[in-house]
Amino acid sequence: MGDHGRSPSQAPPSRDYLEFAVRISSSRFKRAFAELLPGDPVAITPPRGHFPCATDRPAIFVATGIGITPLKSMAEYAHDLTLKTPIVPLYGNSSPEEIAFRAQLDALQAANPYFKVVYTVSHPDRAWQGRVGRITSDLLQEAAEQYDQPLFYLAGPPSMVVRSHETLIELGFEPEPGPKEVIIKVRAIGVNRNDLWAREGLPGMRFNFPHISGSNLAGEVVSLGTAVGSVSVGMQVAVHPSLSCRICEQCTAGHEYFCREFKIYGFQTGPLDGGYAEYERLPEANVIPKPRARTFEQGEESHA
Repeated sequence: MGDHGRSPSQAPPSRDYLEFAVRISSSRFKRAFAELLPGDPVAITPPRGHFPCATDRPAIFVATGIGITPLKSMAEYAHDLTLKTPIVPLYGNSSPEEIAFRAQLDALQAANPYFKVVYTVSHPDRAWQGRVGRITSDLLQEAAEQYDQPLFYLAGPPSMVVRSHETLIELGFEPEPGPKEVIIKVRAIGVNRNDLWAREGLPGMRFNFPHISGSNLAGEVVSLGTAVGSVSVGMQVAVHPSLSCRICEQCTAGHEYFCREFKIYGFQTGPLDGGYAEYERLPEANVIPKPRARTFEQGEESHA
């Protein structure tokens, strides 16, 4: 079956099990997932990726369908620690029957005064008394106006994430780096053979759309995550586009190209991740200081 990334849907520190959820469909993986029985062996690799919930700012979760799973985990974690951080999930579905974890979310709302879930459905039944329609700019604006400097967390199908991301930009919200990430203002970008392959298409390779190409870039650091220590704002940098988990056996041995999570930025990433843009958000580990003697155009070539 190969590797399939899943987000836990429960808060691990206070529980002795891992909970995963999928929306059942006709795909081979999801059919196999649904057929699992107690006692069946499964292989689980260490967690990868960075999608933490900040504890010092209000959180507005934006999710549709089964995309609620990582956000439910964050909400339960905040509740277990008795955090006083306001959390507002805006949760959209096609119909009331498709709302995942509704009983658990309602129970969490009843027990936690800082948690308020907002359901909205596109095709309500006669008994439905909640909001109707998709997650719109008006709903995002309404939620944001209730709090000072809220952080938005988007989870769901790529098309929804892209649409919500673009809407938030239009409303005046800017992307922020994660703890170990930096935001770079792009000053030079080169053409890589990967860019041509992405346009032409490669057999067996899928791209997340809308796709932004661009792997070879250089620019200036304009924003830092809270845990970044090797670069500073204003530093001129080039980018090493090879992304990997940095924690597996291959990565720690210096063989990042054999990492199961290996991807080339601007080629296999997305949606909306690529160098042909004004600003880029990248892991600190992929940012290389550019010698002042080299131009930005020379810097975008230096990672090779």
